[in-house]
Parts: sequence; structure tokens; C-alpha cells
Amino acid sequence: MENSVSMKEILLTFRRRLWLILCIPIVFGAASIVYTHFYTAPAYSATTQVLVNQVKATKSYLYNTNAIQTNAQLVNTYSGLVNNPTVLNRVITNLNLKMTPEEMSGMLTVQPTQDNQLLTLTIQSENPNRSISIVNGVAKALKAQVKTIMGEDNINILSPASSSSGLTTIPAPLEKNLVIAVLVGFMVSIGLAFLFDYLDDSIKNEHELVHLGMPVLGVISHVSRHERRRIRTVSKSKERLNVQTVSNAHVISNKGGLR
Repeated sequence: MENSVSMKEILLTFRRRLWLILCIPIVFGAASIVYTHFYTAPAYSATTQVLVNQVKATKSYLYNTNAIQTNAQLVNTYSGLVNNPTVLNRVITNLNLKMTPEEMSGMLTVQPTQDNQLLTLTIQSENPNRSISIVNGVAKALKAQVKTIMGEDNINILSPASSSSGLTTIPAPLEKNLVIAVLVGFMVSIGLAFLFDYLDDSIKNEHELVHLGMPVLGVISHVSRHERRRIRTVSKSKERLNVQTVSNAHVISNKGGLR
């Protein structure tokens, strides 16, 4: 019984604060649209691909199944080497960038192609030229680092990123920001609705009086707008009828006096 009453009180709170629960998400959603459209810059993604081959291999060996599998394993090895601070520090030094290896690693996506000898490198930032220079710098640094550590020159840069190829504009995530803003707005509005209801110490129904140990002398029921109009119409009709009755009585009285 207590659970049903609690649920009823929750629903009544939603009903009393419905305007608040609906308005705040709308305001949050509108604010997110304005912020995303006018204040959020699009991102630019630059991509380059490198090909990994074994060195000192004959042409027939390059197409051998075992060779392809070995090269695919090298791709997985090199994909782990790309995010190594040694490689990233080389890029930072060569391009004279003001960032840490951790920051560059957060911008970098390394995707080895399954059962393939290709390694895809992607850099995403708010500057297109910066994305292009960094991703090409990472490819060159990886090639140099492999040659330094392993003594092998088996990495070929297939398609360096440029403004005409390998560059993609990523628009600001309007739909994502809108959904997040509306959800946050709903959570805030529901929290405020319960807070305002908790701070409201007025008596809302007779059950609260009983809960406080106070006697209920009477209950004034809620009168709808239609019922109020009907009551006003009936009252005006009665007033007109009373005025007409008094007027008629006065006329009759005057006639009786004339006699």
C-alpha cells in the first residue's frame, strides 16, 4: 500500500512540474544546437597507407602464401610500434610540434588490414594541414625507426596524405550533442522537480493532514473550468430572476398604493 502511495506521489510530482520537465530539455537541446553550429569547429581526418614486405625476397616468393602470412604478422608488429614514444617523439621533433607523445597517440588511429600487408594510419585534428603533416610524418618516422632497430627497409609509403587525397572533413556531431543535451536536460529537470516538491511545505491533500495527525474538517473539491463557467451562468441567471421578481413586486406595490 505504501509503495502504491509513493508511486502515486511520484506521478503527481511529474504532473505538477510537467512544464519544468519539458522546458529544461528543450532549452538544453536548443543550446546544444547553437553551440555545435556556431562554436564547434569540424575535425579533419588525414589517412595514409604503408605496405609491409619482407626484404631480400624473390618475386615468386612475394606471392607465396607463407610469405603473405609472414608479412601480415609484420604488419601487426609494426602497428604496435607506431604508438611507441620513440616513433612519436621523432615526429614531434621533425615537425617541431608542441605536444606530448600521449597527446599525439590520442589523435592517431592505427588499423592493420586483416590478412593483408597494408597498414592504415589516420590522424584527426581541427587543422587539415596539421593532420596531413602529422600522418605523413608518422609514416616516415615508422619507416626510419624500423630501419634503425631491425636493420630492414621493408616499408613502402603507398599513398601519402594530401589536400586532394586522404583528407576527410568530419562535421561536428550535431545529433550526438543534441541527444546528450536532451538526456542531461531530462535528468536535471527531474531532479529539480523533486527538489522543488521537497521544498514546497504547503498542504496538497487531506492525506498529508492525516499523516501530520491533524483532523480533516472538510474538503473543497477541485472545480473544473467548464463547471466554473456553468456556475457563473446559473448565478447570473438567478440574479436576473431576483431583480425581475423584486421589480415586479415593486410595481404591484405601487399599484396597490394608487388604489
